[in-house]
Amino acid sequence: MQYGLIKLISATVLASATATVACADYSGSNTSATSGGSSSVGGSGTAAPSAGGASTGGASSTAKGGASAATGGSGPATGGAANCPSTTLCGSGDVTGTWKVTSSCLTLSGEVDMTGLGCPTAPISAGQLTVTGTWSANAGLYTDSTNTQGTVYFTLAPDCLSISNSPPTPCSQISQSLPGFTKDSTCTTNASNGCDCTGIVNGQGSMGVPSANPGTYDAYSTDNNLLTLSNNHDQTPYSYCVSGDTLTVIPQPTHPTIAGTITLQKQP
Repeated sequence: MQYGLIKLISATVLASATATVACADYSGSNTSATSGGSSSVGGSGTAAPSAGGASTGGASSTAKGGASAATGGSGPATGGAANCPSTTLCGSGDVTGTWKVTSSCLTLSGEVDMTGLGCPTAPISAGQLTVTGTWSANAGLYTDSTNTQGTVYFTLAPDCLSISNSPPTPCSQISQSLPGFTKDSTCTTNASNGCDCTGIVNGQGSMGVPSANPGTYDAYSTDNNLLTLSNNHDQTPYSYCVSGDTLTVIPQPTHPTIAGTITLQKQP
């Protein structure tokens, strides 16, 4: 009897450990998963993901701590984003139909687009996004009903704060005007008289890409092994592959650099 109880407890612990994942699987909800470090609610400010793992649900899963993630004079937050491995996709298949996001894990690096501020881009120290919702394609047109959420940590140089030769905007105010990010974003002054920023992404359209003008309905093409989505005069390429009822895509905008995948399931 005692031996059987020990086996039952061991099986329960093993199942619990197996359930922890770095990136969440979705069924159209905004449920998020975290791995590694834990988040807590404390004083003011927004904390970067802990070194052990990263939250993967956007603003709803951003950790709140006693100090700002980007503290003046201390340099940009580096975070601890989970690894979202990329893969080489086949670049073929029929994308016609309605597809529902079943899983996603995207990490950001390089630079984020800052068009509209005094500089074109800003360097990223860490960032992670997840995607939910549906995406449809028919007769050369797409409808993007996906929602992209997440957090991006980046630094604004001093010249970013002067728009059209105007006096520099304080970091606390410019955080409310970051292109592609919500007003929940925060920026604090750093030692270089620039800003260390925590940008919150929560928007519909432009699947998996932070955008000040997200695309929700326009033309698409599947030439040159890429799925390319038009948005007025802009075009965003995606590496893609259709295998049976599964569509896998990797966003490839000019800025930022994105690793990881979005997986979608074809709907009846």
